[in-house]
Amino acid sequence: MKSREHAITEMFRAGFAALDKLDPDAVDRITRAIEGSLRQLRPEQFGALSRLPDPEGPIVDPRIKGAP
Repeated sequence: MKSREHAITEMFRAGFAALDKLDPDAVDRITRAIEGSLRQLRPEQFGALSRLPDPEGPIVDPRIKGAP
């Protein structure tokens, strides 16, 4: 992890630790909201366009190893 990313992560940790003392339920709600958002993301939303399959080619499930 880069130093900037590490610093941001530490700020989040400190913020959640402080909030946990004031309102533990708020931390749970925020964590569930973040988790829900992350679970909705799809890898293809972040892949480079050069790595996208041929639109005319067969439909392949990338989770299946050895698929054509």
